[in-house]
Amino acid sequence: MTATDKDTAGEAGAVRITFVLNDGTRRSVTGRPCQSLMQLAKSNGIPGIEGDCGGNCVCGTCLVSHLSDLPLPPVQTVESEMLVFLASGDASARLACQIPVDERFDGLVVKVAGLI
Repeated sequence: MTATDKDTAGEAGAVRITFVLNDGTRRSVTGRPCQSLMQLAKSNGIPGIEGDCGGNCVCGTCLVSHLSDLPLPPVQTVESEMLVFLASGDASARLACQIPVDERFDGLVVKVAGLI
């Protein structure tokens, strides 16, 4: 359990997200709403999520593949342009910096692309 998990475990509004790492292992972390999936990953030391641009949607170092049935917010133009460059047609690809952590996504599962 990470420091963030300890701070939010059992807390109302806490959201659990599972990251599938490149070696196939799964790491579930719990976070609070009002942060991005990239921020949650970085604060929990998820390998492969770098976020070099600080969440400004210009570097692609937080690329993930959406593996769960939970619908995500629509892709906006800037993210779409990055995905064309990075994802080679992977319809499940998203930038973690553009996915908010909120109660709608409790139970979300994403695979870390780990381009770096």
